[in-house]
Amino acid sequence: MINFKGQKILVLAPHPDDEVFGCGGLIARAKREGAKVYVLYFTVGTTKDFSKKGLSTQKERIKEVDQVAKYLELDGYKIAFPGNDYHLTLDNLPQKVLINEIERGDKISLEVIKPSTLLIPDPQDYNQDHRAVALAAIAATRPSPSRYKSFQPLVLTYEYSPSSWSQSSGEHSRNFFVSLTADDLAAKLKALALYKSQLKPHPHPLSVKTTRTLIELRGVQAGVSFAEAFCAKRVLV
Repeated sequence: MINFKGQKILVLAPHPDDEVFGCGGLIARAKREGAKVYVLYFTVGTTKDFSKKGLSTQKERIKEVDQVAKYLELDGYKIAFPGNDYHLTLDNLPQKVLINEIERGDKISLEVIKPSTLLIPDPQDYNQDHRAVALAAIAATRPSPSRYKSFQPLVLTYEYSPSSWSQSSGEHSRNFFVSLTADDLAAKLKALALYKSQLKPHPHPLSVKTTRTLIELRGVQAGVSFAEAFCAKRVLV
């Protein structure tokens, strides 16, 4: 069993809300157990969508980030590439730029934080920003002795409800489960509710009810009440 006490965890979130959809329960549990948790958001902008309002603005989404960070008691966060020039176009940035941001970016990066655990998006995700960040993260965590660069013993890819719509269903790769208490689940769902500009009514994949259902399903698969599922890219014990 893993205890997160004294650990440093870095979450790579292409957009605000990815960190809560994907691993908000783990974040809540880790903070409860005494870990430090940091989030590197890559981009946020004003985005047209299929909601009744028709869009979510950069200003309101940044306000939501502030609220979520305060609620989850994050130890630090940063938005690396804010603005409409980057939002939903991270795949147009050279991979070298993304890799450098992950490895050596100021304030929040592997070399600054030196995390023991890194959480990244699924590289098979349908979203181009998610794939770009995931591939850059895999390159940034390439094996190397720790005397040369920061080394992360635990590297996990997280999932969220829409992840099933991808090049691969990914079900076979859910090989790492983190059990959650009822309080951890409640914290995840409350944090998710703070991203109100991004939530959709059930049965949309980006709904609170769908997220809870997925947590319950992963719990059943792991033999517990609630769990988040990940794909382990590296586990060093």
